[in-house]
Amino acid sequence: MNIIDVKHLAPAPVHTTQWLNSMLSPVAEACRFNMPPAVHLAPLRGENSSYRGCFYFDYFQNSIALSITCGLWKRRDIIRVYLHEAAHMLVYSEYRRRGIDTEAHGPIFLLVNLALTIRAKDFLKSSYSDAIDKINLYDFRNRPFSIEGPEHEWRSLVLAFGLKHYNTLADEDIPAEAIAEKAYDLWYAELKAREQVALEKKEQSLEVSKIRNEYESSQRRVSFLEAELQTNRLILKPALVAALLLMVMCLAVGYGLGASL
Repeated sequence: MNIIDVKHLAPAPVHTTQWLNSMLSPVAEACRFNMPPAVHLAPLRGENSSYRGCFYFDYFQNSIALSITCGLWKRRDIIRVYLHEAAHMLVYSEYRRRGIDTEAHGPIFLLVNLALTIRAKDFLKSSYSDAIDKINLYDFRNRPFSIEGPEHEWRSLVLAFGLKHYNTLADEDIPAEAIAEKAYDLWYAELKAREQVALEKKEQSLEVSKIRNEYESSQRRVSFLEAELQTNRLILKPALVAALLLMVMCLAVGYGLGASL
């Protein structure tokens, strides 16, 4: 008979709670969370290896899980994972509110993650020369639903979007819970602007094609007229010679008749 492994969740020991609070509470305050995400310590194992963190939106009521199976953690890594999962939680909350789907690691997540990181930069300076150093390809690994083209193009677009807005968004006088809404609005404005540019390029291309067709038509008409003129010249030359001969003959006959009289 197989034995079912039953475990019971319990609050962390006081010293662990105090240690994490002393580390993460100032970070959450710098990010301006109205309700800082709670932390659950749990063994997080993936299909092939352990992973460092995840977030829970419903079951644990807006909580972030930090893994206890990843060996020794450095302070910078705990803060980094906390911010990363907090960004996920904010984005997920916003897209549920809007009733739409979004990419797990897309442009909106990247911007929210960057904004939180900049707000908490004073707690990362000892670990990073610049807060932007913590961003890597994993943070925008998913192609946006509405963007086509090769990987280097959409990645460049997403990164440019994040770098364009993250400082301004981080400086806005809004709580952390409102950052995702702003990020969504900025991304959809970006898509609308791209659509407008694409439409203008299409219209310009059609106009260029129209002008080119008109030019080529005019060129063909000019070539036709030149050929027709050349043909007319060839026809007119023999006719002119014949007319001149006829005139000379008439003059000669007239002269001969005059002389005979």
